[in-house]
Amino acid sequence: MNEKMNGIKIHRRLSYILICALAVCLVLSVSGGHAYAEESSQAVSAEVETCYPAVSDEEVVQRASLVITGVVSKESNPFSIRSVGGGDPVKYSDFTVKITDVIRGTAPEDSVAVRVSDSARKDYAAQQVGDKVLLFLYQPKMGGGCNTKGDYYYIAGNYSGIYYQDESEGKRILRDSHGNALEWKEFMQKIKELSEQYPVNENYNRDEFLENQKHNLESGFISQQEYDSYLAEENMYAEIVPWKIQYEAPGFSKYAEKYKKMYRMFMIGVFMTAGM
Repeated sequence: MNEKMNGIKIHRRLSYILICALAVCLVLSVSGGHAYAEESSQAVSAEVETCYPAVSDEEVVQRASLVITGVVSKESNPFSIRSVGGGDPVKYSDFTVKITDVIRGTAPEDSVAVRVSDSARKDYAAQQVGDKVLLFLYQPKMGGGCNTKGDYYYIAGNYSGIYYQDESEGKRILRDSHGNALEWKEFMQKIKELSEQYPVNENYNRDEFLENQKHNLESGFISQQEYDSYLAEENMYAEIVPWKIQYEAPGFSKYAEKYKKMYRMFMIGVFMTAGM
């Protein structure tokens, strides 16, 4: 008798959980199967990748056409960029950095605009107005992906290209995006030596892109048609879209409350079945 009752209880629990799961799936299917994507996998720049692999100091210096120290003086309102390849717009912000010292390259003015995607900002570049930073920067010098026209910079090497200036016991130090401390003089000496070894190349990233596509073609990884398409996109620029449009378009903002309610109902069901 007890075994029969236990079997009925287990059956009830599984049935309730299954019903909740089906309800959640139904909501997802009605909303189009996905929430609004803040990032697009089609963007060329490393700023919109979901993973940020470590980059050596040597590679960061090679990529950076401009290395500066400065203070973040302004943050723009968020905006979105529609990739050349299509897909969902990607959320970005521009940070104005007032330059205090130029360590490598030539600064166009006394301040620069540094463009950071929303995912990159959450993962490694959470700078705020007033932060003292050391930045390794480059300009795309090409279209494609989420590159727009304009005088702005990206951070080279993702989180390997941004450091925060600090003081500790009267000594000037740097902290990387993970909070690790570096001795200022030693690090600057290393950067100076690497800069002498690798002169500034404004077109480093574009040259690398062309070289990689040529290698992909020769190895058979991409077809001639794909190769021609990628090179054509290099001369096309992405479109900046007002951030408000994201909230007007069907996506996460429209269905957020439904997701929350269904998730709560599912979790309540799980806990309720535990007591059955």
